[in-house]
Amino acid sequence: MKKIKKIIFDERIEYLFWGVLTTLVYLVTRLISVHLFTSDFIPVWIAQIVSITFAFIVNKFFVFNSNDHTKSLIIQIINFVSGRLIVFVLDYLLTFIMIDKFSNLSIKFLFLNKINYHSDFFNIGIIHKTIGNPVLLNTFICVMLIQVLAIVINYLVSKYFAFK
Repeated sequence: MKKIKKIIFDERIEYLFWGVLTTLVYLVTRLISVHLFTSDFIPVWIAQIVSITFAFIVNKFFVFNSNDHTKSLIIQIINFVSGRLIVFVLDYLLTFIMIDKFSNLSIKFLFLNKINYHSDFFNIGIIHKTIGNPVLLNTFICVMLIQVLAIVINYLVSKYFAFK
């Protein structure tokens, strides 16, 4: 029983759990923002700000239990946000490359133009709105790729830089 409890409350498992929730916060915010703004980049900004705020709170208090009073809260925030800026730049660059400038290239490279988007699966409401054509599916894949990279990079930054 102790072994199971140790596995469940392992820092990496907790980080993964909160990382997935942070990713959901990011995705929901970005998907809502995409429908509100015509720019590809405003949703990136909004989703990053909301998810960074959420991630700082859960990482500080739930994952790393950072009650270290030798480091001021301001220093932790600066370190955390500095690390997250790496992911923000990565997000921005991949959005620029895969969605804004060269979407046709990545659509062709990933064979997204060869998929039958008229099948019953793609006609389901939320699926149709999210991945119902090559451009939307390319955007979705790009966002998922960014989120996988974000979880790994952000864990390393949080563990060894912000909340060490």
